[in-house]
Amino acid sequence: MTKRKIVYYKVTPEDVITKGYPACVFPINHPSDYVSNTKFVITSKVQTIWPNGEFETENTHYIPLRTKNVYPSSSSNIDYNTTIS
Repeated sequence: MTKRKIVYYKVTPEDVITKGYPACVFPINHPSDYVSNTKFVITSKVQTIWPNGEFETENTHYIPLRTKNVYPSSSSNIDYNTTIS
């Protein structure tokens, strides 16, 4: 198991997280100099998604930082089932 860096992301209705594709999220504490943490980013391909909104890419474990009344739900843009052949 590779130790991945932990990055929190702000949960918004605009989040798009689909297994096998890059995610689009708003990171809070990404350590890269190439990430400003002030706007949405495109991640590398999502490898695993959990029902609580956490997901992993090749190098990073993303954890949702929930704010007032914003939670992943059945109407959110999270697709747990898509896989790429």
